[in-house]
Amino acid sequence: MLTGIKHLHTTVVILFTLWIVFKFVMMLAAPQKVDALRAKTKVADMILGTLVLLTGLYLWMASGLFGNHLFFLKLAIVLVGTPLGIIGFRKKNAVLAGISAGSFTLLLLYMLLHYGNV
Repeated sequence: MLTGIKHLHTTVVILFTLWIVFKFVMMLAAPQKVDALRAKTKVADMILGTLVLLTGLYLWMASGLFGNHLFFLKLAIVLVGTPLGIIGFRKKNAVLAGISAGSFTLLLLYMLLHYGNV
């Protein structure tokens, strides 16, 4: 079961990161369409975010609370990047949205390249 949750978490994190990057690119390319996109995909966005948090918390608890030494770094990036993304996309601030998308992308790439998992 733990392996399945780990694979689900990895898949959801990849989808979430791709989604954030897609919204950021949309913001740069067609800023007037971002509100329509957000309105149509609000539920999917919430589901992805919730799945990332729930599967991550499950894996954290299953690993004895201090499994991966980079856990707190990942948690800090998620706790800082998420509000930056929300504010950036809501106020159409490309800098904040870019910091959020970039931080999630760099974290995902590092974890995949270094550890082979998220």
